[in-house]
Amino acid sequence: MPDTNPPIDAERTELLAGLAGVAAPDAATPAVVPVPETPPPPAPVKTPGPETKQDKPETKKDKPETKKDKPVAKAKKSKATKLSDSPWPSYADVPLRFGCPGRGGSASPEWEGRCLTKLTLPFPMETAWVEPDPHTRKMVPAVVKEIRVHREVLSSLGRVLGFILNDIYEGDIEALKEDGLHLFNGAYGYRGMVAGKLISMHAFGAAIDFAVEKMPADVIEAFRAEGWIWGGDFSTPEPGHFEATRGK
Repeated sequence: MPDTNPPIDAERTELLAGLAGVAAPDAATPAVVPVPETPPPPAPVKTPGPETKQDKPETKKDKPETKKDKPVAKAKKSKATKLSDSPWPSYADVPLRFGCPGRGGSASPEWEGRCLTKLTLPFPMETAWVEPDPHTRKMVPAVVKEIRVHREVLSSLGRVLGFILNDIYEGDIEALKEDGLHLFNGAYGYRGMVAGKLISMHAFGAAIDFAVEKMPADVIEAFRAEGWIWGGDFSTPEPGHFEATRGK
């Protein structure tokens, strides 16, 4: 760090070299020889010595960091990926990328075995519907710990869900539940679109649904950062839906 103190100039002193005046001698008075004034010794020149902590002005770097000085870390915000940069295919190219999941209204077991895999969820979810409990036979939501998805979207979806838990909600599962993001409403399933005649992205294992009426903006941006599109932008809105495609 450069020294912010100005350089110390040597003090210059002026020597008094004049002699005192001599009075005219008096016949009755012996002449007195004036004694020249002794000039004062020159002032000691102050030479710059090694800089000490006392001489050096205290800077922010020298101060002990306090909680007030330390910037507070904010939760990371995801940056949406532009649609043109999306890694996912358009609807027309989906079968070329993900394969053909079935024909004639039926799923293909061969395609399922070759293309689907299991994703372990980073936080526990439960179904938005109820099922009979195998022990009590009561109708209760089922616990969801893993879901089936296409191999092509496995890493991307895992990153998004991990970001949601660890960065957006900072590991607070209760806060996540307050927004309804623990309510699972489907992933892979061979079916058509909710509104339309085309096969659903769920049939390709490239979509996920949450049972929410209002999706938090940070969650939407987290999916968009991975190129997924949000169902809330559809002509028939699906606020809990995300899919790995760039759309039309």
